[in-house]
Amino acid sequence: MTTQDKKFWTNYFKVYDALNDFIPYQELVQSVVEAADPHPGEKILDAGCGTGNVAIKLTQKGADVVGVDNVPAALERYVAKDPTAKTVQADLCEPLPFANEEFDKIVCVNTLYTLDQTQQKKLISEFHRVVKKGGVVVVSDIKSGWSPNVLYIEGLKKHIKQEGIVGAIKTSLKLVYPTVKILMLNRKISKDRMYHNMILQELITLMESQDFSISQSGLTYSGMDIIAKGERVK
Repeated sequence: MTTQDKKFWTNYFKVYDALNDFIPYQELVQSVVEAADPHPGEKILDAGCGTGNVAIKLTQKGADVVGVDNVPAALERYVAKDPTAKTVQADLCEPLPFANEEFDKIVCVNTLYTLDQTQQKKLISEFHRVVKKGGVVVVSDIKSGWSPNVLYIEGLKKHIKQEGIVGAIKTSLKLVYPTVKILMLNRKISKDRMYHNMILQELITLMESQDFSISQSGLTYSGMDIIAKGERVK
């Protein structure tokens, strides 16, 4: 990771956890956890774990979770929230630092889009290597053509329905600064880096090309994320 990238992601994760108060993000996390269907004792890799929001939910279900990310600031925030967290700092563009068939399951949330197409294929191939035969991989990612304006409007509707207008306004005011910051950083990502957002069928095809049988797919995060669940078949 370059010094510029380290600074970028450190700034990104300073405000990222504000999303925990945003209903569409809560639904995204829940949809990934439900798809992973964690059981006590299962060893699960969270690839690109960030500040650990999904990993913590999986741990609460009794899973033995290992969180991998290449941003020290993100891992520090994860451990601050869960001092028992198992973390590994590693570059997902390189071979994963784990043995063959080490994990029962893998989750990867809003991470693939930060890689180019070649790196995406290599990472899914690595998932196939480190997950057990019959193991499950759940990938959720920001879709091609996503709209931050639509996401914000849909989120506001959900907050009004759940909290009422006054409550939704209070939540919105609390989220204004971090939300704007995250959106600005996401726009910078799309302009400055060779990243690649996919449509749902593209994600399915990518996973199938690496011998994953897709059992579940669809949209989440108020329609702004694609999600697919695949089982390693051989």
